[in-house]
Amino acid sequence: MSLKCERPARHNDTSYGQHQRNPFHALHLGDRQIDIRGLEVGVCFQYDFTRQKTRLVYINLCSSQYKATNNHTLERIRHALEFGDLSAMGRDPFWVHLIFMGTVLSFWKDTLGHFAAELINHEEKIEQQMTAASENPTSAMHNPADMIGQNVALHAMTAHCLRYDTELRGLRTTMAELIIQHDDIAERLKLDSVDKERVGRALKQQLAEAESITQAQAELAKKIENTLALLFHAVQVDQGTEQKELTVQTRNDSFAMKTVALLTMCFLPGTSIAAILALPYFESLKKGAILWIWAVASFTSTFVVFAVYHLFWKKYERTDAEMRDVESGIKPDML
Repeated sequence: MSLKCERPARHNDTSYGQHQRNPFHALHLGDRQIDIRGLEVGVCFQYDFTRQKTRLVYINLCSSQYKATNNHTLERIRHALEFGDLSAMGRDPFWVHLIFMGTVLSFWKDTLGHFAAELINHEEKIEQQMTAASENPTSAMHNPADMIGQNVALHAMTAHCLRYDTELRGLRTTMAELIIQHDDIAERLKLDSVDKERVGRALKQQLAEAESITQAQAELAKKIENTLALLFHAVQVDQGTEQKELTVQTRNDSFAMKTVALLTMCFLPGTSIAAILALPYFESLKKGAILWIWAVASFTSTFVVFAVYHLFWKKYERTDAEMRDVESGIKPDML
């Protein structure tokens, strides 16, 4: 059953949120502020064939804070007793089962309705984030906290949705057994065709409704898979954007480093030769001679440095191209 969340702040507690991944605990739908909880009630049913009377004991095991929701079942019973055909109810004891099964089906439809609405909200959020990222590619698409929150919420919904499948299978099995038992009891009570068909048809209609609800649950399970795939794609797009920015920054850093290296190769040989010629051993040489020696030596050494750099750079480019070809599956002898 679905209930309005009275204390939404407690769901921000990490220890409390971890329990939602357990499918046997309550599931909090954050966008709709709804809690989905199990309806814990017990029904003891007895029919007196001699007196043709039905005894029913309804045991409510839920917390008192869910009193309004639990009273829904009792209100349906009172409504049936007030406006129904009491004589027909007395002849066929399965009218009570109709009321309880109708209550259970109404709870299931309400629960899956909130579940589907919450799932649509998650899809819309992801699509809005992807649209914003496409309009502004330089900005990061996701807030990490939001991304983690969406991932946790979707995985919690997945766990609960799988448990819903098991419970709906059990509900359909129970309803099919009720139809078989009703046919048997109708024969023992010798009910006429009108009384027998009234409840029998209603039980079959409820079984068909339960099958429809099960199909809706299966569609929600596939929709969750698609939403998780959409979230994964959104994260990949976000990481691609960040990787692109990192590549641009790396390229800029590489250009700056290369500029520094070229300037160093240009000025370092001349500076080194000037430092050598400034030693006391060369004081006997004339200043003009020293200048020519420095010019020739600087030009030659600078040319040699640039030539060696050019050779090493070409060799690096050939090696890098061969490695890329090997990684892509192209052999060098095929080129």
